[in-house]
Amino acid sequence: NSISTKEIIHQSFTSPTKPYQICYFGRLHRYKGVHRLIKSFRYLSNSKYQLNLFCLPSDSKKYHKYILSLVKNKKNIKLLFNLPEKKLIKALRSQHLCLLPSDIELFPMSYLESLSQGVPMITTQVGDLSYLQSKIEPKLLLKNSQPETISKKIEWYFHLSKNEKESIQKKGFDLLNTFSNQSVCKKIIKTINEV
Repeated sequence: NSISTKEIIHQSFTSPTKPYQICYFGRLHRYKGVHRLIKSFRYLSNSKYQLNLFCLPSDSKKYHKYILSLVKNKKNIKLLFNLPEKKLIKALRSQHLCLLPSDIELFPMSYLESLSQGVPMITTQVGDLSYLQSKIEPKLLLKNSQPETISKKIEWYFHLSKNEKESIQKKGFDLLNTFSNQSVCKKIIKTINEV
């Protein structure tokens, strides 16, 4: 996988203001753990945290209805479907933290897209995420995807110092550069030339 680095934001880190903007973006599937992320907000202060779910609809009407029931009457949780790409990028830039509490992943492009906007991502230890997170900050990994574990990890992140958050952001940009279209093309050409 590779990513275009044209849209990368190399802005200086700014300390987040409350309510902290936390997001998930991707398809609405049970294995993505969106229901557990929503439930984690039971353990967090409503005035301190805002959850924004930028989703593509679920193939399962049952799961879709279940998610709608979980967010109903929750003032600190917003559910938005099918945002156009430019609006999604703009929305992502205003987030302080992304979460991906999946049960199954290989190499999620949402991870690179989040890093490209300077937004760190807390993830589960599935697929390539353990390796990728070890290059930035291993503590961004969830030991499990239970709601209480997710809420504790969110609070852990927002208690980090400004310098620690800046370091995470910088390491994210450094990692992202190894997956740029240019970098991946160079690796492919080198491999072909060696054959």
